[in-house]
Amino acid sequence: MEYKIIEQNKKKFTIDLGLRAGHDNTAKISSVSDIVDWYTDWQIERADKGLPYFSGIVLEAQFVYAYKKDLKVIGDNEPSARVEGEISSEYHQDFFDDDEKIISIILDLAKKLGTLANQERVHVEYGDKIYLLEKL
Repeated sequence: MEYKIIEQNKKKFTIDLGLRAGHDNTAKISSVSDIVDWYTDWQIERADKGLPYFSGIVLEAQFVYAYKKDLKVIGDNEPSARVEGEISSEYHQDFFDDDEKIISIILDLAKKLGTLANQERVHVEYGDKIYLLEKL
């Protein structure tokens, strides 16, 4: 089979969020399949309204961290998901150079996923910046 090669510009983003609600090890854990379903729903909702959306992949991951409790350092981990998405110059040419618009769309997705997964924090990376969404 032969392929035609098409070169285009793109920008990437990541959204990292835990799957366990809160900090209690016995709390409800969402699945990576839940994240995929919610991400797909977000795309469909935006497409139905004529709004731009971004494609991507969802990966299973683990947050690994340490913290101090009662003068003792504890190591822990938490099941998480990573969304790796892209903004292509082919499909998003109307606003490809508008980073403010792009980040507002990415943050909309991050807020939706974080809310549905009942997360205290959601980590977003776009360009050379990191955004931390903290639940109020």
